Amino acid sequence: MKCQYSKHLISVPIRSIHCQTHYQPYDLNSFIWMNTSVNQSARIWKCPICRKRSYDIVIDDYLC
Repeated sequence: MKCQYSKHLISVPIRSIHCQTHYQPYDLNSFIWMNTSVNQSARIWKCPICRKRSYDIVIDDYLC
């Protein structure tokens, strides 16, 4: 499965606990890199799929 951020294969699948409309995970490394590589005012920390806040993330055990 490919990550929504990087378009590469997911190494550590995660989802936010607020993502209740989808089951598709995204990659932890890509998520952190994307939100820390830009300036602080541009950081969004949102799910790339449903755009809900992603402060509370969990590893998706289904795909591990």
